[in-house]
Amino acid sequence: MPSNKLLGKPGGLVENEMPEGVLRQRRNFLLFSLIVSAYIFLDIKISDISIFGIKLVVSNAENIFWVLVFFWLYFFWRFYQYTKKVPTLGVSNTFRGYFYRNLKPYLDKTVTKNYPKALSHHEVAFYNLKSKPLFLYEYNGELSFAVEGKDNHYKSEKVTLTFNKVHFIFPWFRACASLIFKESCFSDYVLPYLLGVLIFFYILIGKVMFA
Repeated sequence: MPSNKLLGKPGGLVENEMPEGVLRQRRNFLLFSLIVSAYIFLDIKISDISIFGIKLVVSNAENIFWVLVFFWLYFFWRFYQYTKKVPTLGVSNTFRGYFYRNLKPYLDKTVTKNYPKALSHHEVAFYNLKSKPLFLYEYNGELSFAVEGKDNHYKSEKVTLTFNKVHFIFPWFRACASLIFKESCFSDYVLPYLLGVLIFFYILIGKVMFA
């Protein structure tokens, strides 16, 4: 069950300023990501370098690219180290918050259809479901029911419910869209990693495997 500490706002994440160290490492990582991307996609060739007025001629321009890749990997690793130290990063909690809320109507509808006299549905949540074959989730637990003829008396009964995984797809995509367009944690933390992964695979496939 996710911690409620990070489920305070509609998206599920309590807003926090990005720490200065993380901000600095993200800036360095994004800078070298842009440099490496420009070098790859603009087909930049550097043969002369001027340092403090001293002109250097590079005999193998391809080596410059690998120097840039080295620094890019270094700042990638630094950004990862710094983000791991942020206790309230909350990207996964934010996503789960959206996903649970989007999925709740389907879960409630299924409970009502099978057990119309159930008093509450909060026990039936995604984190209480077990995956089963044939695209199914299953809930084995308890629901509360009123005791007939006695006011304010309730009893818990063991129940079994099955849910079709197909109905989980749309809430999942809605949660992704909400995370991308509504939450700063996506652009702050996730987007730099996605950019890094794309560059890494291009280097691996285009520059190493098919060089």
